[in-house]
Amino acid sequence: MRKKMKKLKELNVKLKRKKERLPDNFDFEYYWFGIENMLASDLFQVLLKVMSLLYNTLDMFSGQNRINLVTNLMLSNFFNLFCHWCPEVRTYFQLLLIYKLLRAERQNLPCFTDGKVVREYNTGISHKSGRFGLQKANNSMTYTDERSFERRMAVFDATANSSEQDDEHLLIDIMLCSKIDSYVRMCLENDPSIPEQNRVYVNPALVQYANLLEKYYSGINSKSNETLVTLAHRMIESSTNPYLN
Repeated sequence: MRKKMKKLKELNVKLKRKKERLPDNFDFEYYWFGIENMLASDLFQVLLKVMSLLYNTLDMFSGQNRINLVTNLMLSNFFNLFCHWCPEVRTYFQLLLIYKLLRAERQNLPCFTDGKVVREYNTGISHKSGRFGLQKANNSMTYTDERSFERRMAVFDATANSSEQDDEHLLIDIMLCSKIDSYVRMCLENDPSIPEQNRVYVNPALVQYANLLEKYYSGINSKSNETLVTLAHRMIESSTNPYLN
């Protein structure tokens, strides 16, 4: 495991230096193998390390490789990470969900559970209408499921003149958003199919998630992006992260 982590750390350094897409001869199979093994670890230090790696490199994957990484590896371990016994593991995974897995802003995507999570689990805030969801002509917003079709169509309409690559990113975003939403909804409903060892941590996980979502939307809706940028990057940026050094 140490050898794998060393290899992945070296790979991360190389990837951080590249400004363009990954080369055609990149060994994806080896990368998937290493990530899969680390995400299956019982050691919280290993989980923090691999999620730090993913946070710093996820934007370098696109198309089918992005789908493989997110759906086959990360979301397949959703409950083990989202409802992990270790609060730091939960936070790191939730920062990935909020800041890295989706490339469009969440308010432009069908993230229907965001509003419900914040309303029900972030009890220390005042809930103002118009904070989540699709903006209407009267500047109010909604985060209910009732306008799902309109919200999805609005996203497509807004990108009608975008490039083919942007359209691909958007389609993947919508697919991943739906998957994330379904998992979060299962937590909200305390679904019995959630593994028993994770079920006991559902409530504290949702409280953490609500707090992080509130900070995300506060950053989106503020005039400054400082809150949006510094919250996650301060914790996971490789240059200051002890789990990646």
